[in-house]
Amino acid sequence: MIILLIVETSLIIFFVAVSSLGRQAFPSLALSFHLQPGCSTLTAIMVSSTANNRTFEYSCSGSGALRMPPTGFGGPADCCGADSIMVSPSFTLPQDYLSLSLVNTELSSCTKQPQIHLQNGQNITLGGSTLNPAGLSYDYCAVIAGQTGSVEGFSIVWNSVPWPGLCCKLSASPPQLTIPAGQNASSTITVTALRNFFGSVSLTGSAKAGQPPQGGLGFTPATVIVKPGGLNTTTLTVIILNDAVPQTWTLIVYIYPNRYYTGDTINILVKVT
Repeated sequence: MIILLIVETSLIIFFVAVSSLGRQAFPSLALSFHLQPGCSTLTAIMVSSTANNRTFEYSCSGSGALRMPPTGFGGPADCCGADSIMVSPSFTLPQDYLSLSLVNTELSSCTKQPQIHLQNGQNITLGGSTLNPAGLSYDYCAVIAGQTGSVEGFSIVWNSVPWPGLCCKLSASPPQLTIPAGQNASSTITVTALRNFFGSVSLTGSAKAGQPPQGGLGFTPATVIVKPGGLNTTTLTVIILNDAVPQTWTLIVYIYPNRYYTGDTINILVKVT
């Protein structure tokens, strides 16, 4: 998707051409399913000025310049809103442009924060939850040097970026617990970072569907931090009720990273005697 913005007095002409960029980055999903132009002609409104610069907000006469339709096209999606996608803008700003940003029209505007500052080639995440049944919308904000004078146009290409994949790998020692009724046992869970992941990881667990446990569980600590090439550990403790009957069930351990990555799972066999 190529978006050309050309300022002429109070109007920005918004040309859209479907290119192979989005399709190449998402072979099975066209980027246009997730990120769409809001109109063919954007209106530029100067929303603030100082002694040194002017700030313009580019929208579709009150509606969003970029739209993200509701969930339903697949991909890593939030519950109630637009699919979360990673994209990378490619652009070269004219000399008098000081900055270019996006704002979520539900949360912000060009005169307040938060704003998503755009840098050429830098990955950003768009999408997420919204109460608007039409999905999310974004406007452009540009800070331009000087109080007067003409403003040059620019072009921006939105490239889709694949998700990074797994953050970490899980392992358990021991991978099987034998626990008498009324007792407890522990297993050491090791979280090993993959690739360049650096961040915190939360852990939780539950019995496999159709296999109700006869007790409870906990992690100490429940959150660990891992660095690229490193690992960290937490202790899983499973407590069995006094009146538990002998049975064997599977405990699934999940991890939830704090970034764009997805989490691993591991199964632990619990035998109650």
